[in-house]
Amino acid sequence: LYANPAQESFDTIELTDGRLLERYSRPQYLDFEVVGRVWSFRDVTESRHTQNRLRESEERFREILDNAPIGMIVTGLDGHFIQVNQAFCDIIGYRQQELLQLSYGDITYPEDIDSSQGKVRKLLDGSDHTFQMQTRYLHKNGHLIWAKISCFYMHNSGTAPYFITQIEDITEFRNANERIRMMANVFEHSMEAILITDAANLINEVPAIRSRVMRLANSAAFPS
Repeated sequence: LYANPAQESFDTIELTDGRLLERYSRPQYLDFEVVGRVWSFRDVTESRHTQNRLRESEERFREILDNAPIGMIVTGLDGHFIQVNQAFCDIIGYRQQELLQLSYGDITYPEDIDSSQGKVRKLLDGSDHTFQMQTRYLHKNGHLIWAKISCFYMHNSGTAPYFITQIEDITEFRNANERIRMMANVFEHSMEAILITDAANLINEVPAIRSRVMRLANSAAFPS
């Protein structure tokens, strides 16, 4: 500044008591000649501390998001992805950068979109603060993914409102239940005699249709 007195300056200084000041100066002119310099100071200690706390909070959230064992996503009110973790990418088959170009509706099974949007509307109008549901996603390869989701509406954090959703892949669980249901249906409606015993040969299960036949047979008089 001594070498170039016409210049303006801006910097930040830290006082020994820990306060932070923004310092600004500009030249003072008299008859078009620089005759001095005007200095102004602004205490930004609290705002800097707030910024640091916000940055630390964002870093902690990002660490939790990245290392969560289940899928986690952050979406805007328009449904577009803001952040996704690797666990969700593994579930859905897309890379992170691919998902950041898409919206939630792009990967949701079409028949499930209306039901999820209805629950989102309740979050936006204040009827609910969170919701849980089962829904279906379209994997990048085209097959269906069943998921159990928990969605939270974040709108009092000092930033633009957004949604945080946790996603658990329950495809195998659903498929296993469906196989069990089908087997039970076959078991109950089989016209062949079927029973299930334990290791001690004690009967655990007998189809209802067969047990009725057995009771009728036992009550009938058959010649010896």
